[in-house]
Amino acid sequence: MRANLYGLSAVWLSLSVMILTGCNLQEALRLSQLRREPVAEPAEELEPSLPEDAPVDAPEEIDVHFTPFAIRNRAKPNNHWKEEWSHLVREAIPSGMLSDQVPADVKDVCPKFFSMTEWQKREFWAYFLQAMSVAESALNPATRFREVGIPGNDGVTGKPIWSEGLLQLSYQDAKYYSCNFDWSVDRNLSDTDKRKTIFDGRRNLECGVNILNRQIIVRKNPLFPPKHWYWAVLTKKTGNAGYTRLMAEMKNIPAFCRK
Repeated sequence: MRANLYGLSAVWLSLSVMILTGCNLQEALRLSQLRREPVAEPAEELEPSLPEDAPVDAPEEIDVHFTPFAIRNRAKPNNHWKEEWSHLVREAIPSGMLSDQVPADVKDVCPKFFSMTEWQKREFWAYFLQAMSVAESALNPATRFREVGIPGNDGVTGKPIWSEGLLQLSYQDAKYYSCNFDWSVDRNLSDTDKRKTIFDGRRNLECGVNILNRQIIVRKNPLFPPKHWYWAVLTKKTGNAGYTRLMAEMKNIPAFCRK
């Protein structure tokens, strides 16, 4: 109440002064009203900010590429390539396989490899592992093959050696390549049970990436060695049907790989 009385007194005092100095009553009232109205302060300019969940250095958006066999078999439940497997391989590729340490013969199938972006290289390897899976298992995760040419038993199962899954790997690979196969679980399942961990596409491909990295980065072998190293389909020699199948699948290589 006291503040209002003070405000009214100030208004009438201003009116009296203006009337005495020659202002008419209407002009005095107008000027008085202007004095009472607050002057708007200019709005503070705020710098635009990113939302809290905005991505920083987001990965390059690259489509999944499919081999000729995968395209023909998209509708088949047991012989198709899942897009999630490409995403998995992209993420699993270690830094060495993105560097100049990759052997020069990678240009046999991807001529522009060394000038590509990191994510283009990751997609190349995803495509390459897909092509290998076609040559090894026809994209059937439950494929098994008895390795009659390898003496002795599997170092984990104690049984004859079988190559299994998309990339035809063995339980004993877990000892050397940090593969996530669980024989303690699988030993209680039948040999062809699709629940076996070695049949899991994710585990099989992750193990395959580890083996390939050991071959070309750690051991510094060619991508396509003239003599068998681990996968026969990578062995570049005349009459190798597996290598021929692999090369047939490389015909749909991503455009950014080509000359």
